[in-house]
Amino acid sequence: MQALADALGVTVPDLAHTGSQGAPVPAQIVALIEGNAAFEEAGIEDISNLNLNFSFDVSDIVLGEFTLRIAPIFFPIVNAAGTDYQFGVAAALDGANIPYLAADPAYQTVISDILALPTAAEQQQALERLGYSFLAAHGNLEYEMARQTVDNILFGSGLATGASFLSAGTERLSTSNGADSMGEAAARWSLPNGLEGFLAMSGTMGTVGNTTNSIGYSFRDYGATAGVSMGFGDMFEAGLAVSYGTAQATINDNRGSLAARNYGVAIFGKGRFDSGLNVNGVAGYQFGSIDSTRNINAASVSATALGTNRASDLFAALSADWMFDMGALSIGPSASAEYHHVSTQGFTETGAGLFNVTMDGFTTDLFTGTLAVKGEYDIPAGAGDVTLFGHAGYTVMRGSDLAVPFRFGPVLTGTTVADGLSGGYFDVGAGVKADLGDMASIGVEYRGALSGGYQSHMIRGGVQISF
Repeated sequence: MQALADALGVTVPDLAHTGSQGAPVPAQIVALIEGNAAFEEAGIEDISNLNLNFSFDVSDIVLGEFTLRIAPIFFPIVNAAGTDYQFGVAAALDGANIPYLAADPAYQTVISDILALPTAAEQQQALERLGYSFLAAHGNLEYEMARQTVDNILFGSGLATGASFLSAGTERLSTSNGADSMGEAAARWSLPNGLEGFLAMSGTMGTVGNTTNSIGYSFRDYGATAGVSMGFGDMFEAGLAVSYGTAQATINDNRGSLAARNYGVAIFGKGRFDSGLNVNGVAGYQFGSIDSTRNINAASVSATALGTNRASDLFAALSADWMFDMGALSIGPSASAEYHHVSTQGFTETGAGLFNVTMDGFTTDLFTGTLAVKGEYDIPAGAGDVTLFGHAGYTVMRGSDLAVPFRFGPVLTGTTVADGLSGGYFDVGAGVKADLGDMASIGVEYRGALSGGYQSHMIRGGVQISF
């Protein structure tokens, strides 16, 4: 032992060092261990390759036990991530370090290019752009189109009396109908056997802001809804409607675009009570497709990926108001709630080579609730009446967050994390409606949704004609 100690330049007691004496293991001993071909320190990329079937001698354990700690240390590309979404992209890329996956060596080149970027912010932006950063917009566009269908049904089916989204029996248009529409027109006419028909068309524009795990975007959507209804006594009405809608989204940071189209069917009902309470309900289903264009500009990668996702939305809405007449003025509280269950089938991109994404399908739920105060004021004007109307309220949205499996190419798998559409906004509006004799009425209004993460501004015109 003395000869070994002399060769290492340490004392004999140092050879019994356990690392628990309050001093580090002598450097000469560490160098000998590390210089031995049987000892190697390296990363274990795949935990399934971690072999714990080994033995070692412990010279002195005072308490008769010891703890072996295994601490994970991420590879540099994973350490570069700053959000859950970026971590999912980086973890997928990191799979290129697993030998038996035999991933294309070009992935390693891209990893090196990302890590060579001079700042952490640039590395994280590259991870953002490599992955599918606007997956949440698929579900959000489905929601926007279905919400517009709900508004069109309740607007169009109420035009014979000027009724609106939150006012099933009044003789006035209301800004609580519709949502952030750019323009809207509709007609309703009598059909044989006590049926009535309507047609409503509308358009919406707005923006959704960036969140931690989802890039923001601006959007436009347009919809047309036609239906028939039948009255059941003086208090109730029920009907059936079909719809068609389109929507487009332009993704921030030039990351791409979405183009969606949908067909739908819905049933609806209304109740009007002598107390001034009005209740509306809609339930329906819509289905269609979303075409995706994803621009990839990250480190050394520049490509455009294309894909098509099938999507659907099962939705239901309930609204009510309680209006009180005070001469020419009517005012009262209103409330509404909507539920949307959005499902997608998933898609595989083309056009971007190694960075084409294959995305699994997902489901997400979104709830909205609104409380508002409405007011309407009639101004006699010769052959017809002019009505001023407005509302002010607050809407709360709660959408599910996503964690959806995906892969780059054939072998590199990961998880895309996306934030749901959640938050709240102030909902305000004002407008004017005029009766054109007994046969028609026209109206125009402004409506705005005002918040930091979700904003829209609307000008809508409407026409009602009795045949």
